[in-house]
Amino acid sequence: KSKTIEHFHSLATKPISKEDDDSGPARIVIGSDRVSSTVPEEGAQKKNVHCNSSAPHQIRLDYAGSNLLSLESVLIPAVAHEERLALKALEAKAVREGDRETEAEIRLCRLTVNELSMAASIAARESRLEREAGDRMEAQLRWEREKAELEKRRKEREIAQERRREEQIRRQKVAKEKRFRERKKNLPKNKELYREVALLMTELAQLQKEERMWKAAEVTLNEMEEEFKQRTKSTNEHVASEKEDTHDSTVDKEEADRLDASIWNAVDDITLSANRINETLRTVTDVMGKSEATRKELYKKYTDDHQFHGYRGMKDAKGLVLALSQDD
Repeated sequence: KSKTIEHFHSLATKPISKEDDDSGPARIVIGSDRVSSTVPEEGAQKKNVHCNSSAPHQIRLDYAGSNLLSLESVLIPAVAHEERLALKALEAKAVREGDRETEAEIRLCRLTVNELSMAASIAARESRLEREAGDRMEAQLRWEREKAELEKRRKEREIAQERRREEQIRRQKVAKEKRFRERKKNLPKNKELYREVALLMTELAQLQKEERMWKAAEVTLNEMEEEFKQRTKSTNEHVASEKEDTHDSTVDKEEADRLDASIWNAVDDITLSANRINETLRTVTDVMGKSEATRKELYKKYTDDHQFHGYRGMKDAKGLVLALSQDD
């Protein structure tokens, strides 16, 4: 019994090499039919390995061209297979010798080998699946990062393209408006109209300025006339009071005569100035009437006789004057 256990232990711990003899678990032929027969389902799944992620590990390795042996699909089953063959040979020898106790222990060893090989395969498979899950998770994260980066670059390209498109549209619009203004200015008919309108607007502005000046002069003359009236009234009152108090005055007659002469001279001067002021007022009134008539005539000529057909700024007189002044 002890020899059998030691032999099993030596077989289980002995390294696999091509230099070993034909006995023991070292008889593992890489890619042999005997090893492949331990996993008969692999042959049926080879044709679907490219679309089946749950295919046996060895089939996936072969399909990937790695030239490696799978621990869970080949190495562990192959070692277990060789161990079972060796144990079967020992069991047959014990049967021939009639050693029932050794036979029972060898059978127990065979069961142990089966359980250990199954547990080792499961552990190797779980370790591989865990590693592959981690690799898939890392690949998924890497793919998501790359996707986010690509999406960011795509959005940046779209924003840049939109900005370039808007800038191009704006430049085209500005160029179109500039060409339109240039053609409108350079049109001979429009040029003549612009000049005529500019002259009319200039004359109208001058007339309005003169009107304001005449109105200011009228106000000044009215004030002067009112002041003259006040002075005349005061002088007359003074003369009347002087006449009433002559019998009480100590002034001699000559001085009174001189004073009367001065007063009447002042009255004559004031009267003459008043006549001149009245004449000036009449002249100003006539000029204002003529200015008003001229203004109405120019306004009628500007509004009725000059029409701009097809011109959007026909009602913008200020804009016309500015455009003409810039053109000149």
